[in-house]
Amino acid sequence: MALTKNYYVIEEVRAALAYSCKERKQEEAVFWCHELVISGAAHQALETLYDCWLWTYGACRLGWLAMAQNTDLDKLPRLAQLLAAFERDAQDSSVWVCIVTGK
Repeated sequence: MALTKNYYVIEEVRAALAYSCKERKQEEAVFWCHELVISGAAHQALETLYDCWLWTYGACRLGWLAMAQNTDLDKLPRLAQLLAAFERDAQDSSVWVCIVTGK
């Protein structure tokens, strides 16, 4: 069981980061993302943010994806804050729904 610098379980921090982004809790998203970055798990933080984008926002937020591809790992907390700031559209536009429904 891998721990962060402040002795949180990494998988639990990743879950907290994803939850914070989905529930639009910007300060929490920044906190959890920063915890992963300072613990040397920046790639896991980025993977978590990509997963959250993919399954929650998807095609309607392609601008975030383009920004994420050009972001330095030390700037990931800001990227998490931007993802958490998005409002969900009334219609689900996650990549999964786009594939299944063909829309």
